[in-house]
Amino acid sequence: MTHHEHITPTQLRVWLAEHSPETLLADGFDEALIGIVRQFSRHLALYDYRACVRILQSQGMTEEDAVEYMEFNVLGGWVGTHTPLFVDYYDPQCKLRLELES
Repeated sequence: MTHHEHITPTQLRVWLAEHSPETLLADGFDEALIGIVRQFSRHLALYDYRACVRILQSQGMTEEDAVEYMEFNVLGGWVGTHTPLFVDYYDPQCKLRLELES
């Protein structure tokens, strides 16, 4: 694959299983897997935070409940150096707002 081709979440999971089997994946968020972060010799799974929220909403949660679930149960769970990462893109039109602590 060249770097210009679209890579699917399934292809990312297959690549990680073959090349970095110690990498942990977030259960239930397969379609939100968007990339691989390289850190030193590790490869970490990268997920789209807002896509994860939408997945939870599609399962019947309100947006508020989905964000709370993500913050407490997903982002709050450290399972070692291969814990997945979640990116939250800044979108001024989005209803979700980052709460910055001062």
